[in-house]
Amino acid sequence: MTIIPFGFMKVVGAAELWTPSQISPLGWWDASDTDSITESGGDVSDVAAQNGGVSLIQTNGSLQPETGTRTQNSLNVLDFDGTEQLQMVNNSALTFTQPTNLTFISVHKADVINNNSDALWSMLSANNDYNFLSDINSEFRGEVVITNSANHVLSPATARNGPSMYALRFSKTDLTISSWVDGDSTGSTASMANNLGGSGMIRIMTNKSTARVDGWWGEMVVLNNDDTTATRQLLEGYLKWKWDLPALPSGHPYFLGPPTV
Repeated sequence: MTIIPFGFMKVVGAAELWTPSQISPLGWWDASDTDSITESGGDVSDVAAQNGGVSLIQTNGSLQPETGTRTQNSLNVLDFDGTEQLQMVNNSALTFTQPTNLTFISVHKADVINNNSDALWSMLSANNDYNFLSDINSEFRGEVVITNSANHVLSPATARNGPSMYALRFSKTDLTISSWVDGDSTGSTASMANNLGGSGMIRIMTNKSTARVDGWWGEMVVLNNDDTTATRQLLEGYLKWKWDLPALPSGHPYFLGPPTV
């Protein structure tokens, strides 16, 4: 069961909080739900999906992140030391419909960036790969690199180390990549030249190779549709108030409080 901090409950009083369970996501993983984590001595080997889907795992002990050592808004996060990562079992683990219309929204903090290929997450498939990279070797600014497609660089060029929520929309329908950080648009690029394929493997705090991030990860939600603005904003409102992240833009529907049902 997902742990909700007292302060988050207090904001909405007796109302029932909206969660991603209302939208049947393709994937949903939450480090604050410690019951979903399999660990030994604090080293994490498995994070079960909140929606009953595919787990994020790490069978190599030297690559396992730590649980129970760091928090955000009194919620457990997983700590990565720059050599560790989580991932799915293989690049056919997560299946999705075609065309490749996917939205990822995740909560991260980058402590140290020392390679322009350091990535908060990546998605590998048999055909093409997605990588959400730092862009430079001293701070996380944000660049999406897709095999055989033009890159999308988040704009303006500024440090985005977090803690923040990062939303990326990949649309094969309108051939664009769009991005938002803490609810603020960071641009769109007409660059979706290729489908990802029918399946893939998500990796956390690493690119498709070994460029890993020293920092922490809290939650990720993945949708398999040409996401609407309303759905993305529900997720932004849910994550901002749950994790006590930077303020949403003043015109955002959840600027003053989280979504409820």
